[in-house]
Amino acid sequence: GSFIGQFLEDSTVAATFELVCSRSVLRGYLGSIFFFGFGIGSYFGGRLSDKIGRRKSVFGVNGLMFLGSLSVLAGNYGTYVFFRFVSGIGCGAGIVVNFVLMMEFVGAAHRGWMGGFGMNGLWAVG
Repeated sequence: GSFIGQFLEDSTVAATFELVCSRSVLRGYLGSIFFFGFGIGSYFGGRLSDKIGRRKSVFGVNGLMFLGSLSVLAGNYGTYVFFRFVSGIGCGAGIVVNFVLMMEFVGAAHRGWMGGFGMNGLWAVG
């Protein structure tokens, strides 16, 4: 096949870290570890933003998400899992921090609409 076809064929996480046969259970851990980090980030994100401020928290959360995106450079499964965990923390904290930050800018009369549709309603659109 072509160069691009070969790249796409070998670029899955399962192929890269050989998560097949007896190691196939390790694929499921990737989602679990992300959402475990998401829960931790959701819990501590609000506390952090109350302590150091929303603006600084947004920058910190973006830094965590950037660090998590370095998973594309992971050379082994353990490193990839670590970066997925960090990414989960950043995403979980980001949801909380960004939601509260947006609610502080919106007037009380529009908070319900903006909080429901403005933050989450567009997911239905795509």
